[in-house]
Formats: sequence, structure tokens, C-alpha cells
Amino acid sequence: MERRYFRVGKKLHKIWLTQTEAGQVKYRVDEGEERQAACVQLDEHILLLETPEGRLPVYIVRHSQEVLAQIHGESFQLLEEDAEHGLADGAGTDDDKVLAAPVPAKVVKILVAPGDAVKRGQAVIILDSMKVELELKASAAGKVREVLAQEGQQLAMGQSLMTFE
Repeated sequence: MERRYFRVGKKLHKIWLTQTEAGQVKYRVDEGEERQAACVQLDEHILLLETPEGRLPVYIVRHSQEVLAQIHGESFQLLEEDAEHGLADGAGTDDDKVLAAPVPAKVVKILVAPGDAVKRGQAVIILDSMKVELELKASAAGKVREVLAQEGQQLAMGQSLMTFE
């Protein structure tokens, strides 16, 4: 069983995953009970989980170690970590100094300005993608160097939004 760590807000969760021969996924979150679901990827950003309770569409956007998920209209921001080193492998690179749009979207609100100090996990910009609001957060503590986007601007996936020192 593969163990992974995800931070939701300030709480670190352990998630155990196993792929079964029948194409099912067995999972357990923290010390909860083991559950099973079929997982069908409908497209790059939509998964359909089939559980004993019913079908559950999950909208997912992954950017570096960050995963934005929407389930039943509720948005979650998860940060993949490893327990020993804080962030998962690959985090803490120069890529963390540039925040990019994880999907095509429109800028709803910019929450910081050049020169502002930010904490890791602090919301810095709100985007709208297909009527879903995505709150993007700083991946590390630092200072906003430059804001490259404007409110109301339409963005392409991967377009740089701001840089950090």
C-alpha cells in the first residue's frame, strides 16, 4: 500500500492507496476505515469515483505539489508533502518563485501587491474557471516581486500571474 501525505489547511493527512487487480482503488485517510472506489478519468481534469454510496464527480487541477479539487461544489486546496522534509520532492525550486495559472481562467481578484510579504499557504489571487472559483496560494513564504496579471484578464493555462523573491 502506497502512503502519501497531503496538507489541507494546517492539517497534514496520511493517505494510503492500493490499486486492485479489478481496477478498483482501496484507500484510507489517516486512521479511518479502508474504503474502495472505482476511479474513471473522464478527461484531464475530471475523475468519476464510483463508491458504494454512488457516483461522485471530482474536478482536479494539479500544479507542482498543489492539487485543487472540487467535490459537491466545495473546493479544497491540497499540498502534497513528505513527512520528513516538509514539501514533496521537487518543491522548493525556482518554479516556486513564479505562480502560474493552473487552467484557462479569468482573474477575479488579486489579493496582494508588489512588496507585500506572504506566508506559505496565504491566498494571493482568485481565478474563475468554468464558473468554479480557484483560490491560489503562495507555495512558500516570501515577498511579492511582481504582479503580472490584472483583474478581469483572461488567462491561458500556464500563464505567469506573479513572481516572488
